[in-house]
Amino acid sequence: MNRPLILAALAVPLLAAPFLAVGANAAEAPRMSLDPKNFDRSAGACTDFFQYAAGGWLKSHDIPAAESRWGTFDELAERNQTAVRGVLERLADKPSNDAEERKIGAYYGSCMDEAKIEAEGAAPLTPRLAEINAVKDRAGFEAEFARLQAGGVPTLFGFFSQQDQKNPDRVIGSIGQGGLSLPNKDYYTKTDEKSEALRQAFVQYVDKLFELAGDKTQSPGATVLAFETKLAGGARTPVELRDPNRNYNPHKPADLAALAPGFNWNVYLTTIGTPLETVNVAQPEFVKNVDALLGSEPLDTLKTYAKWRVMQTSVSTMPKRFVDEAFAFDRRMSGAKEQQPRWKRCVAATTNAMPDAVGKAFVKAVIDPRTKTRVEAMLVNIRAALRETLQSIEWMSPTTKQRALAKADAVMQLVAWPDKPRDYTALKIDPAAVYATNQAASRAFDVARLRSKIGKPPTRDEWTFAASIVNAQYSPLYNRILFPAGILQSPFFDANADDAINYGGVGAVIGHELTHGFDDQGRQYDAKGVLADWWEPSDADNYKKRAQCVVDQFEGYFGIDDAHHQGRLVQGEAIADLGGLTISHRAFLKTAQAKANKKIDGLTPDQRFFLSFGQIWAQSIRPEAIRTRLATDPHPLARFRVIGTVSNMPEFAKAFSCKPGDAMVRESACKIW
Repeated sequence: MNRPLILAALAVPLLAAPFLAVGANAAEAPRMSLDPKNFDRSAGACTDFFQYAAGGWLKSHDIPAAESRWGTFDELAERNQTAVRGVLERLADKPSNDAEERKIGAYYGSCMDEAKIEAEGAAPLTPRLAEINAVKDRAGFEAEFARLQAGGVPTLFGFFSQQDQKNPDRVIGSIGQGGLSLPNKDYYTKTDEKSEALRQAFVQYVDKLFELAGDKTQSPGATVLAFETKLAGGARTPVELRDPNRNYNPHKPADLAALAPGFNWNVYLTTIGTPLETVNVAQPEFVKNVDALLGSEPLDTLKTYAKWRVMQTSVSTMPKRFVDEAFAFDRRMSGAKEQQPRWKRCVAATTNAMPDAVGKAFVKAVIDPRTKTRVEAMLVNIRAALRETLQSIEWMSPTTKQRALAKADAVMQLVAWPDKPRDYTALKIDPAAVYATNQAASRAFDVARLRSKIGKPPTRDEWTFAASIVNAQYSPLYNRILFPAGILQSPFFDANADDAINYGGVGAVIGHELTHGFDDQGRQYDAKGVLADWWEPSDADNYKKRAQCVVDQFEGYFGIDDAHHQGRLVQGEAIADLGGLTISHRAFLKTAQAKANKKIDGLTPDQRFFLSFGQIWAQSIRPEAIRTRLATDPHPLARFRVIGTVSNMPEFAKAFSCKPGDAMVRESACKIW
């Protein structure tokens, strides 16, 4: 789940009276996120529903100086972070008898120990930079490159473990493009004024970090930019990376030499230390380009690039003067006015290092035990609605429909917290060590953990992020949905709220993740997670035509100036938003509240459902962040997640008495599911 059009505000008589009545009976019914102050009474629901549902919230909530955006997701994330902070500070001050709690307390404590970090200075970098400086030839560089990867320093291409997309019962090695400092290849090639200025700032940033590290390399920034520009030449764009079939190119280890003959694969694979039967080379052209660059670029250039990757990866662990330089550069893309407070950075770092251990502590401290049971009950209803929706599709043949139903029935669900948390026994965290040492240990542990999966059956019930995170996920390879406890709170879910609020909130999120199994990427995987074409040709054609409607719709949504959404990039999330809200609404209609159709605070159940959806996406975002997200993010901007979804739904138009010609009623509505 992540990331404007301004429409004219028209009065809507239908909702004027209910809005005036909101709050008159404040004690009579739970409202969770439907605080009347969050509405914009001057906006028309049928003109700009985002402003109508969330305009009051936007007006009363400024973006904090340290943030690039601020919305309901961020408010909840901050509440969760604050709760985790309390736990971690207690564990840092008074070590627990529990081994995992001791580790997260020690990790957080080392991150917060600024005095020790300042006293160490650049010393933690010295051994790693010296190893790179000692490299004498290409063979030595390739061996060093493999060691850097093992330590969690992303350099050149990436090597990781992945479920075999054609054989879901095994995990294989996978090589993919990587090693770039800027978000994607467009940042190296665009010639507009802003792109040129960003690259110049990047050069200055690299130069400054080398200076702070005490490294005397001449013009490192220009060297790194020139090298990474060549490296980016072999990369695919974010849109191109959405094609899973293009990204599936299995090789036997012995065949890698034909792909990149100059690269010493034997040394590389030996250094990795992971036995391989098959390795997927996701972007072969990128690996070929790496091979060519290793053969053509001076050794000093390669060493400068490698030292930079070490510095960039380690900068968050270094003294304040390093961190300040990193922020000064990053703010050009985020628009943030000041840095996050250190405690937030350390909570995030500890959560990333040991997600299941932090998640366990968070759940124990914060989560209502009724949450999991009620959300699982909602899942039953929403999954049933998905099944009904698939059965009712007129454009899909019976053969494909049966396969789609089989896939929907096979979706695995993980809710609230892991039943089998990750084992951190092998991770060594030293409470007396400087933060850089503990972070390096954590990175190496995670790389080793992931690589150890190769050659084994996949662990389908392993969580991919902490239970404290405000997010949700669908995995096409596992055909699995994941809903952490972090998002199962207000404004998305409240065990005391009426069904309209919960189904418009977390219900839409559940439907969204389920629909990802049938978006432009997810639909290419079958019920077992196999990358396979299970569609009859005519059905695939029908799907693509309907998906193109969504692509065209979002191409027309401008975020700022002349910068608009890339329809092909955001189509998966936009399709999931539309399908998810449609399915959740269908499930909501079966509840007692919907059937009774009684108003609460002057609002019908359907109006409360859609207003809940509109308000969970309340968000303001800085101009710099808008540009970055439009260039990189598969998620549309929040405003368009709301208006782009409801304007395609006749159920919304009926709820608010919108008529043809109103801005929130699309003349050619997109409908897939």
